[in-house]
Amino acid sequence: MKHARICIVGAGPGGCATALKLSQLGLPCLLIDKAVFPRDKVCGDAISGKVTTLLHRLDPALLRRFQSDASLQVGVWGIRFVAPNGKRLDVPFKPLFDAEGETPPGHVSRRLAFDNFLAEEVKRRPDVEFWEGREVLAFERIEGGFAVRGKGWEVETPLLVVANGAHSRFARLQAGLQKDPAHHAGAVRAYFQGVSGFHPESFIELHFLKEFTPGYFWIFPLPGGYANVGLGMRSDYISRRKFNLKKALLEIVDEHPAIAPRFRQARLEGKVMGYGLPLGSKRRPLSGDHFMLVGDAGHLIDPLTGEGIGNAFYSGIIAAEQAQACL
Repeated sequence: MKHARICIVGAGPGGCATALKLSQLGLPCLLIDKAVFPRDKVCGDAISGKVTTLLHRLDPALLRRFQSDASLQVGVWGIRFVAPNGKRLDVPFKPLFDAEGETPPGHVSRRLAFDNFLAEEVKRRPDVEFWEGREVLAFERIEGGFAVRGKGWEVETPLLVVANGAHSRFARLQAGLQKDPAHHAGAVRAYFQGVSGFHPESFIELHFLKEFTPGYFWIFPLPGGYANVGLGMRSDYISRRKFNLKKALLEIVDEHPAIAPRFRQARLEGKVMGYGLPLGSKRRPLSGDHFMLVGDAGHLIDPLTGEGIGNAFYSGIIAAEQAQACL
């Protein structure tokens, strides 16, 4: 039996942000994840200015380590919006920027690499105990907190931070957060090498295609000549219109008159993968007696953009600050 003052379940961006902030505040914690890092996670891979701002607040050196590794990320200076009629609107994150002399406000980084980067940063903190490869099998309310149990181990804690993602059983069964198709999106993503036609300053691209509204198709540049390519739509529309998102994505890159030419020399790496996005468009409770929900477990994905990493990071920081106030 182990006792932890604060126990975090889930070592994605939200869980790692919580642990890093707790360390900055001088509060020891235990971080548990069922995976052994590095591990992949299906995602759009966009790292917004929310994340870089918070990384800098946690530790400027941490942000410098992330931004200085060209194999880890691509710097992004803006967004290219493409309307259903094909008209483009390029929106830089800064009205005037010097791509050679400034650091970019946004990035794209594979979750395999970014989450491992965060996990390694957590391991640098002596006041964070990190258990990898420990799957949580049960949560039990006990007097003064929770018992967290796995195969051959148990932890008791007065404060549980749940950051174990969009399919969190704790969020559903203990916190009462149920999937609502009107506040949930489905998406697919694939990795391609050799996509052409990117903005010279690596703007991420959001294409609003007439056949696939409401929703959008995206192309995000990645290191090494790769791209994260995906398609997302609200779940109730997917069900109502019986969309097959995987099939639709491949049809777009093969047949769409404006997009297919950019994929003529491109090669698909691996499979087209699907995932769910619990949107933050509905007010839900994020805490209860002796627990807090962070990131996708709290249904905090941005309902406009579908971005989850930024809000996961913010919620992790807030959870750590609230933990300090509670303890």
